[in-house]
Amino acid sequence: MFRWGTEFAQSSFEADVNRPGLAGRTPVWARVIPFFLSALFFGSVVFSVFSPLPLLFLHLRSGRKWAWFALLTNGALVLLTLGYPALIGYLFTAALGLCIPEFLNRRFTIERSAVLTLSAMASSLILIFLIYRLAFHVDLIQELARLSSESFDQMNRLAPSVSNGASPEEIAEMKRKTLVLLPSGFAVMALSLVWANLVILIKASPIALKERLGIESVLVKRWKAPEFLVWPTIVSGFFLVVNVPVVSDIALNVFVFLMAIYGIQGLSILGFLFDIWGVKGALRMIGYSISVFLMHPLVLSLGFFDLWFDFRSKFRQS
Repeated sequence: MFRWGTEFAQSSFEADVNRPGLAGRTPVWARVIPFFLSALFFGSVVFSVFSPLPLLFLHLRSGRKWAWFALLTNGALVLLTLGYPALIGYLFTAALGLCIPEFLNRRFTIERSAVLTLSAMASSLILIFLIYRLAFHVDLIQELARLSSESFDQMNRLAPSVSNGASPEEIAEMKRKTLVLLPSGFAVMALSLVWANLVILIKASPIALKERLGIESVLVKRWKAPEFLVWPTIVSGFFLVVNVPVVSDIALNVFVFLMAIYGIQGLSILGFLFDIWGVKGALRMIGYSISVFLMHPLVLSLGFFDLWFDFRSKFRQS
């Protein structure tokens, strides 16, 4: 299903960019797809990370008005089938499908577009929380705290090794840490959504994006985090060792988010290495999966220490 959706988006976007006169030849059923495919991706759970893609491609292909119209139709489908809580999650993910094309069309860099998109997603989430509280008199932050505590208790029942015989005070501290990490959890999730959809966009239509927006496909394998990020990473890491009330909690969230950025750089290095070693197709996906789920400290280390070692140049020379 995901491959079917991205192939449609790729063909239709490139048809409009490279051969504008052929846009009218797009079948009617293909024109209708973006107005329900996003909701279908989101409802499938497995492919929910790709739910912004139809909106993203539609925005680039047909413009802002059609993208907003597709957001309304998909949002209505999510609301009717999954309810209000799911609609909040959908609007949070779908926001990037509207924001990224706006910034890319203004010829902003990928980094600036991603930062502005993350800011827009955070603003939309805060706005949704406020509207939900005023309309339904429910404090979603308290609800998240309650759900976080219940999820921890359920996980502890299913896997007692989580608490490992900890005292009630230690368990309470674990719950507090879980709640403290919610902001960085949302931030990392938003960053992952932006990164995944940007990569697919670049991979799906490299020629069209280069001609229209000046985005090179090799950017995915050459990307590096800004050098100045190393200093807030070091400072936040220091306050993880030296415990200062409140400051250490903020530092923990900052550190987790920054390491997620370095994780993306580590994956970029892996993509470069896979090209050198000729790893393609299913083996490439297996390699990424093993690296993320079983060897993530290695991926984070590659990204963080690349500032000093420049792994890509060293492997290129060797």
